[in-house]
Amino acid sequence: VNLSNNNLSGEVDVLFAPALESVDFRNNKFTSVASFESSKSSHKTLHTIFLSNNSIKQAFSDLWKNVPPNIQVFIISNNFISGQLAAFSGVLTSLKIFNMAGNRL
Repeated sequence: VNLSNNNLSGEVDVLFAPALESVDFRNNKFTSVASFESSKSSHKTLHTIFLSNNSIKQAFSDLWKNVPPNIQVFIISNNFISGQLAAFSGVLTSLKIFNMAGNRL
């Protein structure tokens, strides 16, 4: 699903539809990311998340809770993510690309 380059705002739920594999919400005006709920079917199928260039103001520890286990690409650069990076190496063995440049870490 590609919803990039719009004026979408508020909280984004990246698991909003069943069986999603990739979501692209770049270049919008989102201010937060809804908690990843493991009960949603996309929690197991989602492997790519693009959320760069929004206005997401959230602590990394809150954002990273219950992240989908099959994530390979997680890009959330140029937002207002704060806090410290939680120890996640080894937890997500499928993670290949992780970009949080341009945040407040």
